[in-house]
Amino acid sequence: MTRQDLIFIGDIHGQDGKLRALLDHLDFIADPLQERRQLVFIGDLIDNGPEVEIDHQKALTIVKALCDQELACCLMGNHEFNAVGWALKHPNTGLPLRHHNDNNRKQHQLFLQDVDEGSELHETWIDWFMKLPLFYDFGHVRAIHACWHEATIQRILPYLNEDNSLKVEH
Repeated sequence: MTRQDLIFIGDIHGQDGKLRALLDHLDFIADPLQERRQLVFIGDLIDNGPEVEIDHQKALTIVKALCDQELACCLMGNHEFNAVGWALKHPNTGLPLRHHNDNNRKQHQLFLQDVDEGSELHETWIDWFMKLPLFYDFGHVRAIHACWHEATIQRILPYLNEDNSLKVEH
């Protein structure tokens, strides 16, 4: 990969209007093919409080389309990780990997409503989240949602695919 100007965008939390405004401000929609620019979404695309106008489906669709066009890349944040844990069940116990208690549901409720929990759409987004890497190393700069800690990165590598996304164990 050649060195590019990377534009880091974090914590959208379903706010598609603010995302569109940012992309307009960056003139990214009008002229996305500037060879030296790439967006790097650093996770937390979903979940937010009801006091904010959000549309998870619109925000996710924008980000995924930019990634599919190779105009952007996206990391998994803790909210996507939590969504995966909420949706998946332990292979032996059949229990959710993330407890379905009131606190967790409250944090995740708007996303679950927007994508109709358990629906094909919900499963599609969970599948996409599973493919998001936990970190990027661009050579000249690294990106991770929260904190780069070399010892921890080395410890989790056996659980990651070559692209640093989570391995699916059967």
